[in-house]
Amino acid sequence: VPETIEVTGGDYEHTLGLAGIRDGIEIRYATAPLRDVFLRMLTEHCYEACEFSLSNYLMLKDRGADWLHAIPVFPYRAFRHSTLYVRKDSPLQEPADLHGKRVGVPDFSMTAAVWTRGILADQYGVQWQDLRWVVSGKQRFATLSGVTLEAANGDLEALLVEGKVDALLTPQTADDRKPASERKLRSLIADVQAAEEAYLRTFDVYPINHVVVIRSDTLQRLPRLPRVLFEAYEQAKARAY
Repeated sequence: VPETIEVTGGDYEHTLGLAGIRDGIEIRYATAPLRDVFLRMLTEHCYEACEFSLSNYLMLKDRGADWLHAIPVFPYRAFRHSTLYVRKDSPLQEPADLHGKRVGVPDFSMTAAVWTRGILADQYGVQWQDLRWVVSGKQRFATLSGVTLEAANGDLEALLVEGKVDALLTPQTADDRKPASERKLRSLIADVQAAEEAYLRTFDVYPINHVVVIRSDTLQRLPRLPRVLFEAYEQAKARAY
């Protein structure tokens, strides 16, 4: 009878072939909203193995966490030039215009925000200290020394629409799902793809956003799991290609 492991992650074409029995381990794959997966793994340690925020993983390890370990599988990589939104009638035309502005961000520690802050600094000369950060809701990690976050009541996207923040850093908005004629927001970077291509040419970096982690007690039960799981992801990706 094979050992069973349930892996939780995103709904991708390159994970469709992940489930199956390999080396006496039956891998079951379940999809779930990833922000929920990250928060539940962080607070409840509830998944044996799952897709996880890369920045949060690094922050946990920096703080001495030994209850989870990553394998070199990165299910989600993406450029982050499309995360900056402003109102359609905003006077802000490019990232350099953000100096001194109030920028909403759901979670300061999320990987998309880390990459975007790096892109702002490296590509546009805007340092994170130049911005006034506004958050809504509980943050996954305590605020780092030197970082000042203003807590706001209400939905950050609504605050942007109302003009109470100048810009919003988020991977996606509800506004994106509306017909183009009804949208109230636009990307701060007018030609996102051109900016991404320029970033790649200059820095030769395709940003890693998520990593696969395994809980320590699961590793003790199944010490061969890292190899088995790595090979399963590798084969599933090859089939998708």
